[in-house]
Amino acid sequence: MNLRSKKYFSISEVAQIIGIPLHKLRYLEKSKPDIDIIQIRGRRYYTSTDIELIKHLFNKDSEFQFNLFSPTTDDSSNSNDQLEFGSAVIQKIDLLISKLAKLEKDILKAL
Repeated sequence: MNLRSKKYFSISEVAQIIGIPLHKLRYLEKSKPDIDIIQIRGRRYYTSTDIELIKHLFNKDSEFQFNLFSPTTDDSSNSNDQLEFGSAVIQKIDLLISKLAKLEKDILKAL
């Protein structure tokens, strides 16, 4: 389909043109603010510029075409904060598991 033949394309047309499922396209709308969808009577419509931008995003990573877990910014301090937070959560979970194991032993002794 020629992208210049129409002014607006529906979400299903865009998914078909690019070759991706609708749910990935909807996720992309939310995660990338530079995609300007137009809503007319509650329906999503895209311009040819939006379609080209989406194609570019999906062609950047040829291995998976779009990593759903990639950060939306290139801020490395944000990813370091996430790693530190994840490590702290894992330590707390390990502590809870050891306390529960000790509690289980104490309960079994009491029975």
